[in-house]
Amino acid sequence: MGGGLWATPLGCSENFMNSTKYSKNIFSFSNSSLFKKDEIELFEKDILFNSHATENDASKFFARYPVFLKFGNTAELKREVVLINNINMTNQRIDFFKRNYGKKYWDIIELKSPQSSFVTHRKGLHPRISSIVNSAIHQALDYRDKIISDSEIKNNLLSKGIAVCRPQILVIVGKEQSINSSELMEILLDRIKNYGPVEAITYNHIYEFAKENYKTNNVALIPSNNILIGDYIVEHVSDGIIIDTPFPLLNHGNDERTDILSKTVVIQVNGRLRERIFLSNAVKLEIEDIQNIALQSAKVNRYVPTKNAIKKTIYIRDKLLNIVVG
Repeated sequence: MGGGLWATPLGCSENFMNSTKYSKNIFSFSNSSLFKKDEIELFEKDILFNSHATENDASKFFARYPVFLKFGNTAELKREVVLINNINMTNQRIDFFKRNYGKKYWDIIELKSPQSSFVTHRKGLHPRISSIVNSAIHQALDYRDKIISDSEIKNNLLSKGIAVCRPQILVIVGKEQSINSSELMEILLDRIKNYGPVEAITYNHIYEFAKENYKTNNVALIPSNNILIGDYIVEHVSDGIIIDTPFPLLNHGNDERTDILSKTVVIQVNGRLRERIFLSNAVKLEIEDIQNIALQSAKVNRYVPTKNAIKKTIYIRDKLLNIVVG
């Protein structure tokens, strides 16, 4: 075969095209797959914030909800594939093999404990990835070396429908609460690339990906009489204004739902009640946000036609906003 997009990498066989044997641990995806609200809630409750969650628990969860390992580009997954070499009695297990859309060859996913720390010596002069992350990377690299060097292992994988050629590695391990704002995390993730064809992420990365993907694909489901402000839905009802998240989740470390409307902010104009704003547990707003939302209400706007009419505001967080006008 000549060069081009579908050229076969050097030293990799094309015989797998004739292989039709597939294991029972195979999942197929389509581009229409989306995260569901209850799936994200389960991931948060059972894996991310469950102090007893293990690597095996994570593996079972991903087997049940493989969309969490999809990342928008995965066509197939196979779970717990054993590397078999009858001569050397090799018997090691790959957590998941994955094949991306448009690719012939499969890559490796290595799972470790969701509760491990990703970063160690964070407050010291030389923060670095933890020993657990380092161990997981080297274990996956060992698997990769065995696959590349052992033709019997490759042929055995091929019989299961898994064609491999210098597989890439994704390690999923631990959690970090500040992944979105931490420059340190980005530095460490970039440093991991020095190990070779390895990418490492935390369970938080999967969680944040799922939440953003869900919100992005479900904005169209928000009723037309509601509006989306930042991460929150603002709904005007007869007895007030409801501010909530697009989907309810559990608070960290307990079973309290974030979609309970537990807070009521009373809106006053010159000390007189004009409106109420109902907040769910998950909503965190500053005075400027509350004021802007209050001014959208016809009940308030009747007495405060513009911001220029406001002389001062008195705000008690999550309880009261009194707008004083001249």
